[in-house]
Amino acid sequence: MKKNTITKPIILCALLVMVPWFSARAQESHETKDSIVLAHQFMRALYPDLNESRTFTVQTYFPYGQLGSSITRLEVSIGDGPKDAILRYAGGCMNEPPLPAAPSAMLSSADAAKASGNASSAISGEKQRTDCLQGPLKTKQFLVGVFWFDHLGHISAYAVETPRELDRMNSLASFVLSHPDMSDTEVALELKKAGVKYGPMDKQEFTKHLSLTSLEPFMGNLKILSVEFSPLLPNRNNIATWPDWRVRVEANGPGKTNQFYELMFDQFRGDLISLRIAQPGDAKP
Repeated sequence: MKKNTITKPIILCALLVMVPWFSARAQESHETKDSIVLAHQFMRALYPDLNESRTFTVQTYFPYGQLGSSITRLEVSIGDGPKDAILRYAGGCMNEPPLPAAPSAMLSSADAAKASGNASSAISGEKQRTDCLQGPLKTKQFLVGVFWFDHLGHISAYAVETPRELDRMNSLASFVLSHPDMSDTEVALELKKAGVKYGPMDKQEFTKHLSLTSLEPFMGNLKILSVEFSPLLPNRNNIATWPDWRVRVEANGPGKTNQFYELMFDQFRGDLISLRIAQPGDAKP
């Protein structure tokens, strides 16, 4: 920081003028830090099995010209490195041989055309290889989620954008949708083959292993009101996340008005994949 050489009277006047600015900046820094710390603590509590050597990336936005803006939306990622960090760029095939030199001016026009054609064929053939990796290679992200905060900085909603089992979810959906003649019983069996831990017949098992203690530091004491899941659609377009285990809870704490939430958990691990505030009527069994 540059050393200040202004005389004392001028410094005093400047401080009096800038007190509101400093207050706003302090409030902004405090709120920003609190939101990020809260999101970090939430993720560590919900996904303790993710290795501590992973990198936690946060992305947010707020009005540039509005001092003291609080965070209302925060995207978080857990991965092998910062999200969107480019490890290297692969614009074609890995280990692609160098391009051939341009035809020499000493060649006849016919020989030059032939050499140019051979070079084009070589390049075209190289790009048709099946082991080509196109585009930039980025760090692997294991989980991407989004938080929303109310005006007091409390978590009002949370949703996973990229679940940990996204590949298996997509693979399962692709298989089931490519076999429209499968019966519901066969679909349920296919879920188990795909590694689904909590299928439609596993409500008792899911409820038995449902632990909300990791959420209580953020939401207060939680009381389970109901456990259910949406029906499988006739066209089975919701198979990737089915059964979507929905748990309605009532949260209460000292000096707090009871709040109702709907939580949704995935079928592969029982991971929390969404949290939202629900109306009291929606939270009844």
